[in-house]
Amino acid sequence: MKPRYRPRRPIQATASFSCNGRTDYGYIEDLSCPGCRILTAAPLKVGDSLNLLFRILRHELSLRAPLAVVRWVLPPFAGLEFIGMSPSDQRRLRQVVGDGEPGSHHAHAYGNAEERQDAHG
Repeated sequence: MKPRYRPRRPIQATASFSCNGRTDYGYIEDLSCPGCRILTAAPLKVGDSLNLLFRILRHELSLRAPLAVVRWVLPPFAGLEFIGMSPSDQRRLRQVVGDGEPGSHHAHAYGNAEERQDAHG
C-alpha cells in the first residue's frame, strides 16, 4: 500500500456505487484528492473497480468517479482511490477538500509563496 500523500478531510457524503454488476451504498467519512474512506456493508475486495457517485451534503454537490479502485479493506471500511474522474469533478473535489491547489479555499486564504512574500515585503 502506498503511503498517504495528501491529507484527508472529514466529510459527510452519501455514496452509491456499482461493482461486479451489483449496486451498493455507503457513507463517505473522509475525502482527499486521490480518494476516500467509505463505510459500507458491501463485500468489497482489494483491487475491485467501482463506478462511484457521491453527494457531499454540506456543499450540496454531487461528484462521480467512474473508476475508483479499492486499495484496502477493513470491514466495514474500505479505502478507494479515484483513478478516473472528469477534469471538472477533479477541480470541484480540490475546492471541497482545500488541498492548496489553485481554486481551493486554502489557496485563497493563504495565497502562494510569491503572494505572501509580496504582501510582507
